[in-house]
Amino acid sequence: LEIMIQNRMRTSGCSASRLSRRMLRTAAGCAPLCSTRLLGRKQPEDSTLHRAGQQRRAISGMLEPLMPEAASLTGAIFTESQHVLDERMAHFLSVAPPILLQVVFLSPLPAVKQFRDTGTTGNVSMMPYTMMVANGTLWFTYGALLSNPTIMLPNITAIVMGTGYCAAFWRYRSPQASVAPYVGASASICALVIGSAMILPPADAKSVIGYLGCGVCAAMFAGPLASMQSVLRDRSAASLPIGFTLFSTLNTTAWLGYGALVLHDPFIWLPNVLGLGSSLTQIGLIARFGTAPPMPFSELSSSSEPKEAIQIAEPKDTEAPVRSERMNARLRAEA
Repeated sequence: LEIMIQNRMRTSGCSASRLSRRMLRTAAGCAPLCSTRLLGRKQPEDSTLHRAGQQRRAISGMLEPLMPEAASLTGAIFTESQHVLDERMAHFLSVAPPILLQVVFLSPLPAVKQFRDTGTTGNVSMMPYTMMVANGTLWFTYGALLSNPTIMLPNITAIVMGTGYCAAFWRYRSPQASVAPYVGASASICALVIGSAMILPPADAKSVIGYLGCGVCAAMFAGPLASMQSVLRDRSAASLPIGFTLFSTLNTTAWLGYGALVLHDPFIWLPNVLGLGSSLTQIGLIARFGTAPPMPFSELSSSSEPKEAIQIAEPKDTEAPVRSERMNARLRAEA
């Protein structure tokens, strides 16, 4: 019976809840016809309440033997539906994170264009771009050790685009920009990851790279927070890339679901929890201070002082007319 109903549901496209309602309507329609036989006596015709009670008892007596079979059938139907839902969700979580990751890697393009237009990087930190290269190298290697193309292939874009962003930052760097520490840290991480994959056994290499990825991934998404001091000082979040921050929020949410629900791998979902918290912090700073450029200190001080105070602060030279009269008298005397 279960096999017949499941085949019927697949061929007709009938949902589990609709099929259950159809079965109950059929059983309820058959019960009044058999109530007289089940009770074994003639029903009184002058008592409506009595007939209704007899019908209810007849339906109960008819459905009680069928309840175990109906429960098992309903459980099988809903288990099959849940299995189909799990497959669709797993497929979605395997496709959506790599696509969102590509958007994240392309989101710094407007910032790089601004570097080229203005000729300087301003207060922007180089940390997100160097960490993008290190993060891409790390997770590409981790995906190769797991033989998982969902993790491995998208990070090729991180390596290529991150290298290009670092080259653009180096070309248009401002005099106060710090470059050498970030480049050195990124090169050290890449060397450590590649060396671990080549020297250590696969199981140990996965653990080492996984623990290292938890820190590097969080540092990548927290990179714009390196400008937090200037944001609080200037009361402007212009140095925080808003596109990168928004897409980082979506990306970390998707990878969090993939790591927790599909792979059950803490090395995947744990760093994305930290990255999601960092992205939400950046969104809070942008919402609080806005992305307008900070006002120069001279304009800020001049706009904050009242004009009357400026006029009072300027001393008046009352002896100037007297000196001019004396100078004129001396010139006439000499003439």
